[in-house]
Amino acid sequence: STVNIGTVRAEYDSDGGWRIQNALRRGSTENGYVLTGARGGTRNPNDPAGAVPTITLSTHQGWQEVDYLVDQLNLLKDADIGGRAHRLVLGAEYSRLEVLNGNYTVSNHGARNCRTGSGTGTPNFCMLDGNGALVPNLSSLLQRDIVRGAWDSDYFVETWSLYAMDSVDLSERLSASVGVRWDDFDYRNSLRSGAGVLTRFEYGDSLWNGNAGLVYRINDAGNVYLSWASASDINGGESDVGGSCGYGGLCGTPEQVVLSQPERVENIELGTKWNLFDQKLLATAALFQITKDDVMESVGDAYSQLGTLNTGKNRVRGVEFGAVGNLTDKLSGQFSASIMDAEVLEAFTTNQIGKTLSNFADRSAHVQL
Repeated sequence: STVNIGTVRAEYDSDGGWRIQNALRRGSTENGYVLTGARGGTRNPNDPAGAVPTITLSTHQGWQEVDYLVDQLNLLKDADIGGRAHRLVLGAEYSRLEVLNGNYTVSNHGARNCRTGSGTGTPNFCMLDGNGALVPNLSSLLQRDIVRGAWDSDYFVETWSLYAMDSVDLSERLSASVGVRWDDFDYRNSLRSGAGVLTRFEYGDSLWNGNAGLVYRINDAGNVYLSWASASDINGGESDVGGSCGYGGLCGTPEQVVLSQPERVENIELGTKWNLFDQKLLATAALFQITKDDVMESVGDAYSQLGTLNTGKNRVRGVEFGAVGNLTDKLSGQFSASIMDAEVLEAFTTNQIGKTLSNFADRSAHVQL
């Protein structure tokens, strides 16, 4: 991997009380990997070693070139409006992300040393011999020849954003904040199959999101807060998964992608934060609800079908606890735990409604020293 990043920051205080801040970041990365995977299996009964357990070898590989530019301009001012102290933030942001993905051509020239699968058996590379011991030539078994291949995904997203936020002290102990953000993006992704067939996805949209909150300071050590926020996730897939729907990539026709709406998320949270033991320990607790709407669902083979557009909705409710701080002058630690419940509220397949989300941990805990 090669990483090149440069950041330039500038700040100016105007006579009118505005603070002007600008941050510009330009970066590029180049990544490439060829890894050997291992998976359990059984030799074919027709193999000389017989139908005994073994471990076969496989290949995982890819390369990626990333180029990005982000510029953020903020105008900040502390002002007295209507006899109350306001902290204003006005901002604009521009970002451009370009990602080129590709594969390596990996040729294994070593002698295959086993047979697996059905029928007469498929020639394969096995780590274990018939007695379950490592083969003596394991480090040179594959004898690989690696050549960088052509690109298979050319990904581009350009976004212009405007945002504003105001925080105001309503009393000595109570403060409020409200913010709004507008994002306008252009998306392009060209996918090239192994046969050289090119599919181009292209669309754009404007998104509105916001946030609001209240904070009540109980004393100098603790507070309670209530917050609401929304977010949007465009249907563009991850930049490194191309057209693999099973991993969140794009599939279907370019016309279908244009018809989809961004997935939208709403979060509501009620919590409390405490600085304890002379600010050596931060303890937190919160009740939260996260609702995701306009979810795109896969129907049938998730690796080859787009499925349905914006037919899903789900909700996660829970409570979380945390503590982080210095236990002694030389020892610090953190603890977190959560109890959550997930429910599918709407689905294209109606018998999924009321069920929990897949791969969902309803109870979790973490301790680190």
